Amino acid sequence: MLNRVWAAAAVTGLVIGGAYAADEAITLKIRKAAKGDVIKETKTEDVDTAVNITVGGQKQEQNDKAGSKFVYTEEVLEKAEKDVKPTKLKRTYESAEVVKKGEKVD
Repeated sequence: MLNRVWAAAAVTGLVIGGAYAADEAITLKIRKAAKGDVIKETKTEDVDTAVNITVGGQKQEQNDKAGSKFVYTEEVLEKAEKDVKPTKLKRTYESAEVVKKGEKVD
């Protein structure tokens, strides 16, 4: 019985403590890419297109799905301190998929 009381008190303390911690400001520091950094990225893009045409009372609908997915590793080879973006990169693709009209394209 005493263990349950202590457990309930601990949970209550955590909940109340979490409410006070939420009021504090948090500073996020985002480091920019530097020479020698290796970054793995996945870029995905999906596009659904719907076209409806009515001519002379006849209705025609066309729906297309397109998109792409690229997974690659990018290594920064050169970057001047004054520049925001790297001046030379090496990109190694793990996979690349392109979809047009609902079908994969080679």
